[in-house]
Amino acid sequence: VSSVGIQDAAGELVGSIATRDLRVLVDTSSDEIDLAPLFEDVISFVGRTRRSSNGSSGPNYPTLTCTPESTVGEALKVLCACRAHRLYVVDQYNQPISVCSLRDLIGVLLEL
Repeated sequence: VSSVGIQDAAGELVGSIATRDLRVLVDTSSDEIDLAPLFEDVISFVGRTRRSSNGSSGPNYPTLTCTPESTVGEALKVLCACRAHRLYVVDQYNQPISVCSLRDLIGVLLEL
């Protein structure tokens, strides 16, 4: 697993945290680990690390979604357009049902 969805108190998908977000814990110049961010709430941590990685003040990586009714082609189009690896399958209330990866979709196509 390289990413986990983040839900608010109502269960709505509001973001995700990925392994790339955790790279900030290790200082590559000294190989020291900063454990302080482990006590930060997830939304603040992700927002801060993504802002610092690109210098912008807004979100850098949108949480991509589709519905259970989306086709394989539609899902592939979103992933390719955004150069992403996964999207979350959400219900009508934006609550996550599942995760669909690029590997999953390619596997479906190979079975045809």
